[in-house]
Amino acid sequence: MDCLRPVYGLVAVPDIAKRTTQRLFKSQTTDPYGKFDLHGLAPGTYKLFAWDGAESNAWEDEDFLKPFEDKGTKIEIRDQDATTANLTVISIKHEGNDQTATNGGG
Repeated sequence: MDCLRPVYGLVAVPDIAKRTTQRLFKSQTTDPYGKFDLHGLAPGTYKLFAWDGAESNAWEDEDFLKPFEDKGTKIEIRDQDATTANLTVISIKHEGNDQTATNGGG
């Protein structure tokens, strides 16, 4: 994922059954080239999302997350695991009190 600026709101969201455990959510920003490193994920299934314009920690709200479920990239983490993923940026545009999403290039 190549960008000219960091993408804020790169998040590992745990499997639906474990989403009530806040410590399993991990967030990170990318470097100026769109690269990222997430460390300290507990073993399990996650979906990775890259948001541009999402409010901090919005992804911990199930109502916020629901319309984006199909846009996440599913990964499985095991002990001492390392993996790579290419993500598509989800741009959030704020219009009044409404939020709309568009897929950005990734």
